[in-house]
Amino acid sequence: MADEGRIFPIYLVEPDPSWPRLYASEAEVLRNEFGTDVIVRIHHYGSTAIPGIVAKPVIDILVEITDFEIARREMIPALEKLGYGYNWYVDHMAFFKGYYPVEQPLKYHLHAAPAGHRLMDGLLFRDYLLSHSEEARRYEELKRHLAEKHRHDREAYTDAKGDFIRETLEKARMERA
Repeated sequence: MADEGRIFPIYLVEPDPSWPRLYASEAEVLRNEFGTDVIVRIHHYGSTAIPGIVAKPVIDILVEITDFEIARREMIPALEKLGYGYNWYVDHMAFFKGYYPVEQPLKYHLHAAPAGHRLMDGLLFRDYLLSHSEEARRYEELKRHLAEKHRHDREAYTDAKGDFIRETLEKARMERA
């Protein structure tokens, strides 16, 4: 992943009011492509889902799938036709659009996992920041600092956000309880 950062340095852009529309358009493509036997729910998460804060120009999409085997069989070939590349991470599927064959200004990261998977914590994190603007601002400040410090190392950038994310998730779980 560090090599990827050298190819695609981390840069943040100011909030763009078109991000929710871009997500909705891509979600509609996904809904039309796959039935409920493959995709249960589609969510916009990540920084572009939090109005008013800077973000990498990446629309993060979290797809709740029914089953990994069905999703692999159905999603990989269909999403490749839609311009997505595929990666299998340790425990979930990930698809990336906007990098190849030529890098585009806007990218999509689509992560797919079943209900209850740890990735669903991203929705809890998003919702907490949406309801706590001061925490969203703190996150934005951290991201600005880390993007400058780790411009060419995506793994270090992501890892350095870990403590803030864990602390925020803990607060969100306590508030929800």
